[in-house]
Amino acid sequence: FIKWMKDSRGDNANLNDEKEYPCLKCFSTVNAPLEHVCAYLSDKRYYLEYNDLLVNQRELEDISTNSKICWAQSPQILFIKSRDFVTYCQYRWKR
Repeated sequence: FIKWMKDSRGDNANLNDEKEYPCLKCFSTVNAPLEHVCAYLSDKRYYLEYNDLLVNQRELEDISTNSKICWAQSPQILFIKSRDFVTYCQYRWKR
């Protein structure tokens, strides 16, 4: 699903920024040890294996040990031009 939210990075957020940004939540069930799944999904060598809508990608900046800023490019699909995306990626463990 997609949800519009204010910057949720705590102390790293711009306190004067009142804008809301689109956030996408994805989830799935994978029959493998959690450590293997996390290592696979976070390894940029494998992005093209599980994302058909990715032509190119690059990690722009590490924000913390569990978050980063990434750039990605999608292919042209029919009459829709190729697009660039810059995303804030964060993972955390649910308790």
